[in-house]
Amino acid sequence: MKHCPHFLRPAPCPASIYSGSENYIRISRKYTITWTCTFNFFYYPFNIDYCYMVFRFKRNTNNYVSLQKYGRGILYQESTLTEYSVGRMHVESYISQEPYSGLRVEVQLKHLYASQILTIFIPTTVINLISYATFFFKWYDFNNCVMVSLTTLLVLMTLFSQVSDSLPKTSYFKLVDIWFFTSILFTFIIIVCHTVVEYHHKYDHEIEAEERERLFLRMNFIKEKEEDKRKQHESSPETRPFLLQLNQCLPCSVLPKDEVSHVDKRQMKTATQQDPNLLAIKLSQWCKWLTLFFYIILNVAFWSIAFQEQIAEAINDVHFWELQDFFDDNDAVTGYP
Repeated sequence: MKHCPHFLRPAPCPASIYSGSENYIRISRKYTITWTCTFNFFYYPFNIDYCYMVFRFKRNTNNYVSLQKYGRGILYQESTLTEYSVGRMHVESYISQEPYSGLRVEVQLKHLYASQILTIFIPTTVINLISYATFFFKWYDFNNCVMVSLTTLLVLMTLFSQVSDSLPKTSYFKLVDIWFFTSILFTFIIIVCHTVVEYHHKYDHEIEAEERERLFLRMNFIKEKEEDKRKQHESSPETRPFLLQLNQCLPCSVLPKDEVSHVDKRQMKTATQQDPNLLAIKLSQWCKWLTLFFYIILNVAFWSIAFQEQIAEAINDVHFWELQDFFDDNDAVTGYP
């Protein structure tokens, strides 16, 4: 009902009724609520989580009161927190079996993983490369290869024990745990490879012992043949010096030690004799390429899984903001909020 001032018109003004759609009733109240959000840390530190908040009336049914977002909804000014960055926010009507009016707010939280890249992944990668570099040592230099590999393994174990104290405590494995486990396994495989190569490595004294044993068996065989021939011809063959017989039946690598002291024992082989360490050399080469192949496959699989969620969420963000721009004109609100 509206009345005109009496000093303007002597008669009262006619009554005017305003429509409710042209008038706003605003009741504001500030609430401070602590929400508990459940996160999935399997992709840690590359995880993207969501925090869900539900606002609803308990005493008024949906037939009388309806909660609706005003404009584009909520807006967070500073999108970067200590460990997370706030992504998209979505507001929709809360649907439940109870006839209560409400809103459901979905807040996207993206974990900031730059610090983990610098403190975890880059140092462990450098340590793994140092461990793999032992394959470029001399293949028979077992002591240095194993010492470097064991040192890198101890460094990895120490780093993992220090980092695990600052990681979120979960009952399941996280990607960072899998990364440490595979890095330690990679170094362990390298140590096993060096051990296998050393097992098949034959040293000079072992080669000489085998050659002397082969010489002994060969000479016995020659003596038996000569005795057989002597019995057949009933005459003894002409005796020859022992050194001459040795030179005719065996390579120079089995000559007495004073006869070949000036020759490198690692290069003493003929066309009919192969290197006794040929298997060890081949094993060293196979281990070098197989471990490299294993490490490449490991990195491809790990980083594909790690950024799988990141790529999927980036695509959803593009679609979300395109829809927001599309509905901006239709959601325009006029009047007093």
